[in-house]
Amino acid sequence: MGLKIADLLKWRDVVTLVNEDGKEIGEDGQPLEVDEEGNTKGEPLKVYLRIIGDDDLSASYRLARIASAAKRRSLEDKSSVDWEEASRPIMEAKAEECKVLIKQARTSNLEAEARAGVPRPDLPELEEFAADPDAATLAEQEQFEDAIEKVNEDYEKAVSDYMETRIKIIEDELSNYDLKKLRETALDEIGTILALGEFYAELFDQKTSRACYLDKTYKERAFDSVEEFKSASTVIKDQLINAYVALESRAGDVKN
Repeated sequence: MGLKIADLLKWRDVVTLVNEDGKEIGEDGQPLEVDEEGNTKGEPLKVYLRIIGDDDLSASYRLARIASAAKRRSLEDKSSVDWEEASRPIMEAKAEECKVLIKQARTSNLEAEARAGVPRPDLPELEEFAADPDAATLAEQEQFEDAIEKVNEDYEKAVSDYMETRIKIIEDELSNYDLKKLRETALDEIGTILALGEFYAELFDQKTSRACYLDKTYKERAFDSVEEFKSASTVIKDQLINAYVALESRAGDVKN
């Protein structure tokens, strides 16, 4: 079956912007006035969102990788402001705080590592369950689907077991470190954490800024550049980023 109209709507959304007090704002960024009866005067500022295209998506990831690499290089320079700001709290951190940071850094790509390291078994074929695959009975189809589900469940469990084992190895290693060693190790790992954070911050900024429009026809962009988006108030940016993340999630449901 093709996509339904309801599915197509999941690729778009509209956000009515509010200020830090939760009050709707107008085009001037000021809260709308409310009369004595509680009715809002004027039109609230709305931003129309849609899922960005492949070119914008590729550009967003490319620029996020560039930002991440720049952050990593800066942290490698022990005389940089970034390094000074990142290292200062670690030198005062408690043991458990260091362990959390180290585990976060070492497991940031753990699921991908697990899926690369755990062989995915071949799925069963319908011929294994049906005498005539072109005219399989309902019971044979159910057995076939159950077998596929079992293979997938076993694979997911193997991935989960792999991850749990890796985490246990990391925890056992860190349990032997004193506070000095934990702080030294945390300093070594901080680049991974902050570079990853920079990657996602830039990615969300890039994708969301490209997804925002001021009209229902999606022709008038809300932001001329990602720099303009970044200069917006944190309250506004957070609303739009959260809305776009939710929109991507709904669109992903349609694809699946």
